[in-house]
Amino acid sequence: MPQLKSKLPPLYHNFFPDFIEKEFPEEKWATCSACNICRSPKSPYLDTKCCNYYPHLANYLVGGILQDSRPAMEEGKKRIRQLIQSKQGVTPYGIVPPRWWHKEQDKLPSGDQDKGVMANNSELAKCPYLDKGNCTIWDYRENLCSTHFCFSVGGSHGKAFWKATNGYLKMVENVLSNFALYQLGIPARTLKTVPIKSIDFEIETDGRQTNQEAYSTLWQGWEGNEEALYIRSYEIVASLDAQKFTDLCGHNQVILAQSITELLDTFSQTIIPDYLCLHNDIQIVQHSPSECILTLGDQQATINPIAYSFLARFDGARTTKSIIDHAYQIMLNLEIPIDELYRKGMLQPSVSITYQEV
Repeated sequence: MPQLKSKLPPLYHNFFPDFIEKEFPEEKWATCSACNICRSPKSPYLDTKCCNYYPHLANYLVGGILQDSRPAMEEGKKRIRQLIQSKQGVTPYGIVPPRWWHKEQDKLPSGDQDKGVMANNSELAKCPYLDKGNCTIWDYRENLCSTHFCFSVGGSHGKAFWKATNGYLKMVENVLSNFALYQLGIPARTLKTVPIKSIDFEIETDGRQTNQEAYSTLWQGWEGNEEALYIRSYEIVASLDAQKFTDLCGHNQVILAQSITELLDTFSQTIIPDYLCLHNDIQIVQHSPSECILTLGDQQATINPIAYSFLARFDGARTTKSIIDHAYQIMLNLEIPIDELYRKGMLQPSVSITYQEV
């Protein structure tokens, strides 16, 4: 099994606590190289995959990209420099979604259907660091990019583990970006110790112009030397050792790290099997056009009739992954039904495979 540190930017390997050496179940059903949500040729995510998101890159992560001389980083570096020149979402704390992005988000109605709306609007949807389906800044990615899985082999327990890991990384990014600024002489009274948005500073207008006075005030003498601030921030963070990191992040870091460890234990014990069979004694009632109620003893589950139509595929011959793949080909996410039905005993581990998978 892979170690947790394989999912984290290499920068952290030198000073994160020992929990990153722990092994976690391989997330073989959701990978960047074989994106689930792109399996259908009609998917609105073909150009974005799940990278329909504008990352919040902490200052030291931006600096890591800028100081990295490897040829593989050239495209990411070019994109970072273009954003710095635009001054949109560019702050001493890092590069964050600009004001226009938040304004466009506010115009969208709520609901899952709007993901498709966003996916059809490339400016809103596509990560600014995505190039031909590949990440150009992967070694310096932020919290969500390290921990998002549309389908976990541990179901809800796997999701809980990755959510906790995401929370840990968010805390780290906030603390370390502020620490770097403090070390660079930014007055403590001006530092924001909570996660920031570009709209907090009014450095951009609704017309995507820079509010030059606000921008200059925010950068406190570093304007024109934004790259230098980012690179120095990286150098400061890269020089940390484990003890200094623990001192900076305090007891919250200890609690969050322990939480990740405990959730990993549960995650590892609740892996959804590769082969499942539908329980023969399930009672099914179509409650409405949009709901089927499944009953097994005192257990009940409510699922979409389309998802129910897939249950016959759980016959002990087809792999769980092949069924998931087929569902995504018609743009159906089976994650919740599989996880819930497995926990309630309605889907059972297959005892034997009697014929070839089809």
